[in-house]
Amino acid sequence: MFEISDFFGYERYSLRCGKTELSVISLGAAISSLRYDGQELLLGFEDAEGYEKGWSYLNMIVGRYANRIRGGRVNISGREYQLECNEGRNQLHGGTEGLHKKRWTLSAHSDESFTLSCTSPDGECGYPGELKVSVSYTVTDASMTVRFQAVSDRDTVFAPTTHAYFRLNPSCFDTRLRLNASRYMPTDGENLPLGICPVDERFDFRSLRPIGENYDHCFIPDGECSALLSGEKTAVFFRSDFPAMQLYTGEFLPPAFEKNAGFALEPEFCPDSPNRSDCPSPLLKAGERFDRFAEYRFCPVEEILL
Repeated sequence: MFEISDFFGYERYSLRCGKTELSVISLGAAISSLRYDGQELLLGFEDAEGYEKGWSYLNMIVGRYANRIRGGRVNISGREYQLECNEGRNQLHGGTEGLHKKRWTLSAHSDESFTLSCTSPDGECGYPGELKVSVSYTVTDASMTVRFQAVSDRDTVFAPTTHAYFRLNPSCFDTRLRLNASRYMPTDGENLPLGICPVDERFDFRSLRPIGENYDHCFIPDGECSALLSGEKTAVFFRSDFPAMQLYTGEFLPPAFEKNAGFALEPEFCPDSPNRSDCPSPLLKAGERFDRFAEYRFCPVEEILL
């Protein structure tokens, strides 16, 4: 069932299907609530202020480029572009006026899904091309799927993500995690990648284990991007056709939340991939359609222990 209501002056779009309930607000296409079998699975603000300030990009759609670009510089089809730098000398998450700041509009809906759309004008935050973006949310009795689509009128780079913060335990350190990733990207003092390396003991999540400590690192999947998140009550199976996933354990959450209260597992392109030959290219050619998804399936945690 699909409903529209008010959220402090923004539209709130809600879906309910069996045990799964989802609410998304028009600001940043942010998920304000995701419940399974009565349990809230995400952190969320009680009013609009936190979303308006963009604190920690909480549950928002992020882009044009999720994660960091060194020096804010990209080469697109042989031309150098200087992007806005909003984290020191680098760009983070598309700049100050990224997709998380847009007021998205409803373009389609049914009893199981809805689609929100926005436009990023040519030159916004330094990116070439007028970019038309849509994100679709679909729910079933035990799943949520987020689908990203976009088209640009000029060659550009595009690599969005959903920055959902899961709270499956009081501390994310106690949530158990499994990633199908034998490689990761170590980082320098600016959280920019130094290369791609085999996982060592600290970064090896190929067997289910507690997160245990702070991470803000990109993992390279072995085949399809997939993971298992196991909390006190609910388990979440994640899969995506993005080429990488970023694990961020909420070390610097906004004041409304305890440190490490939630964590993000962001489907993405590798950080700084426009400047790296060892990563898939985020180039989006003029007129070509970007189309990628992230799926989350839910079940009682007892089921994965059988």
